[in-house]
Amino acid sequence: MSNVSQGTQQQLQTQIAALGFMDDANWISSSIEDLEAILEVADDFYLLTRAAINKKKSKLLTNTTTSTEPIPLHFGPAVIPIQPCFDAVRFLGVMINIHLNHSLVKKELHAHIRRFINVTKTKPITDKQFSYITNHVLFPQLLYKMRNTPLSKSTCVRLNQSVRSLFKHKCRFPKTAPNDVFHSKMFYNLNDLWTEQIGEISTALLNQFNTPFSLLFRASVIRLFQLQKLELAPTSPLVCWTPLKNFRHYRYNNIAAHLFLLNHADIRLSLRCNTFLSNQIIGGNKALKDMLPPSFLRRFSAILGKYNLIYQEQFTSADGYNLCSWSQFTKRLFALHISTQRPPNFFKNYNGCWWMTQRYIMYKCLT
Repeated sequence: MSNVSQGTQQQLQTQIAALGFMDDANWISSSIEDLEAILEVADDFYLLTRAAINKKKSKLLTNTTTSTEPIPLHFGPAVIPIQPCFDAVRFLGVMINIHLNHSLVKKELHAHIRRFINVTKTKPITDKQFSYITNHVLFPQLLYKMRNTPLSKSTCVRLNQSVRSLFKHKCRFPKTAPNDVFHSKMFYNLNDLWTEQIGEISTALLNQFNTPFSLLFRASVIRLFQLQKLELAPTSPLVCWTPLKNFRHYRYNNIAAHLFLLNHADIRLSLRCNTFLSNQIIGGNKALKDMLPPSFLRRFSAILGKYNLIYQEQFTSADGYNLCSWSQFTKRLFALHISTQRPPNFFKNYNGCWWMTQRYIMYKCLT
């Protein structure tokens, strides 16, 4: 949506069928037929380049069936019986699953930290050596595993606590010793997982929207503008964003999760966006997000997004002093597709919120 008053829209689309690195590849499709067509082309490429592929090692992640019976899959001239996998599988050292279950990644991170603790707790190393190994070996491994799974601050604190407790134990510090002593640059400079994740997120966002790879840029822009529409924002979330919901609702959207965590961190990242990335939607001056209570926005965000309602001017008369009726509202260009004759609940509730706001403004002016 580029102009809400006129109802004009612009469409962006792109298609991603594969993710690959050397001999590890993910093929993505919406049906078995499409997947077999992709595999036929891939098999021709493997024959052309004389690449030896072990087709029996293939894994199938699907959410279209719950049966565990093997599925015959045509991979070029060969037919391989492949069993659907509903658990996590490893791809480039990272666990992925079809249901986007973050708890599996958290368990893997806990297990990785536990293995690190079991190896280092009996080693005769100094405090400086422990700090160096933790900062340059453990944390880079953890950050790589959680690259596609942004974690909240509370989760990072819990993961970091085990490492810090081991450090206190090995260096004979009491458990009540202040944590700042270990993380301060003046002392041990032990990294903090939350701070390291924020740094990784900041770098990832900057690279994501300044990448020379057009496919990554287009896919990122589509995700960004989808988030803007869902959040009823007049400008791109890269410019300014006040989240409507908590972190749990954004954890499956990497861009939303990254921006949410940056908003709640102790640092501020300022992104200079061009006109395209700013995506300023015209058609009004007073955004609904700035005028309405959060409870109303959370309750009716879906219907407001469906009707592309972003500005207060879409509800008011030309002079801005009165609300238009439902019959007048449905005759506006952006609402011509609405066939409902009676005003829905969101319109009635907005009417009440608007009049309460007007009374409050009048009260403040009189006092």
